[in-house]
Amino acid sequence: MSEHTPLPKWLRAWCKEYRKASNFAESIDSNGFADPPIASIAFAGATGRLGAMRAILVLDLLSADEQRNPHTLEFWPDHDSECPSNWGSFKVIPFSRSFIGNQNPDEAWANHADGIAAGTVFPLQYHEHGQCRWSLGGGPGPTHPKSAGVAGCAGLLVAVNIKTPNDPEQLHRDAVGFIEAYTHWCNGNVYGLTLTDCHGEEVELCGGFYGDEDAEEAALSAIKRLGLDPAEVKVTGDLSWIMD
Repeated sequence: MSEHTPLPKWLRAWCKEYRKASNFAESIDSNGFADPPIASIAFAGATGRLGAMRAILVLDLLSADEQRNPHTLEFWPDHDSECPSNWGSFKVIPFSRSFIGNQNPDEAWANHADGIAAGTVFPLQYHEHGQCRWSLGGGPGPTHPKSAGVAGCAGLLVAVNIKTPNDPEQLHRDAVGFIEAYTHWCNGNVYGLTLTDCHGEEVELCGGFYGDEDAEEAALSAIKRLGLDPAEVKVTGDLSWIMD
């Protein structure tokens, strides 16, 4: 077998089912005999010491094959991601007419005065330098009753269908997490990932990860779930640097 020739698909399939079903070291009894039900998965009924030896050989071959032809993890921009405001948990009300769904600041503040007092509506700040950044914070309200604007406030974040929070601290944490996801969505920083084996066959495909930390966590979870070593996975795409 040449250095870069993958194992035959039928052999890889047998071995993957074998490895998935049970840890091989746990499938051999004290006399060195493979557990017959497990051995039969990979070797069509081969049992006993010979079956165990064949299992070790094939697992070694698979390990060497995966080292020569590693799994590939590709990150890609998820252009079909949903705006967090459609999740039904919070709604962003911007004050600037540059944004869709904007409202007059004084009118919005007056309409949500009870929610602001109850802690279910949060003032928002907005900054832009290359990319935008929404965050909780801002002035406590109009500078005076006749003010034409709201001091230091770029919008409001409204908790949907909540008039009195049962846990104000948790609601605040949820608001922080939401506005971070919203910022990632505004900047187009939402990703998906595809994990393929050495044959180019997809073994994992998912998307909707808001921000690089969310994407990295999902990638590591997928790699761990498949029993792979992150150091042996080839990473490509927009976020390849986060796995260094």
